[in-house]
Amino acid sequence: MDRLYIAGGPSTRGPSTYKDALRCLRFYAFRRSGKGRSPSEAQATGSVIHAGVAHFRARQGAAQSGGFNHAGVHYTHPDQILTPDEAVERSIEEERARGGEPSADKARGAVNHYVATCSRERLRILAVEEEYKVEIALPGDTRPALFTTRVDLVAQSPQSGIVTIWDTKTTAVIKGNSHARYYSVDLQFLGLRFVGQQLYGERFGGAVLDMVQREPPHRIFRP
Repeated sequence: MDRLYIAGGPSTRGPSTYKDALRCLRFYAFRRSGKGRSPSEAQATGSVIHAGVAHFRARQGAAQSGGFNHAGVHYTHPDQILTPDEAVERSIEEERARGGEPSADKARGAVNHYVATCSRERLRILAVEEEYKVEIALPGDTRPALFTTRVDLVAQSPQSGIVTIWDTKTTAVIKGNSHARYYSVDLQFLGLRFVGQQLYGERFGGAVLDMVQREPPHRIFRP
């Protein structure tokens, strides 16, 4: 079996889709046509960091008792999954193929810092880069609307059993709680809370904003 490489990206009917449509239907159609501009350095570098972090978490999941599932496949050993370093290099190639120019040094440094900082966290990994689908019943609508979101991480506390959904964001420089206030009203972040409540009920402990600083010295911030 080929070793797992996790390709991220937006969900089919998630917050990014709805935000584009609400902004402008022509803009939404243009973005979905694949004819948009090449990703900026910041966007491309952020995507590479996401790939590295996702593979770090997936390997944690495979190493835990009972392993974990991804896209319908059960993984029980970290060696079944690319290392964060391998994922970073592959993602750099993919971003360059899309016309982006990620900063390889910044991405490598940020991912290495993340792995070194978070390796001792006690979390049970339930999902990494999975798409969740729920139906939303809006007032006055005869049929519920389909809402999807791709989550970076679903984790459970081994002590309390509380489940949290993590959203990893990259930024040039972390500005503390000012970033937290901005993302707290972001449609994607609100969507994670809704999905968590629908799927996990009383076990859901909320959404975690997992911020990674691209610029050295690298930092992680979770308000």
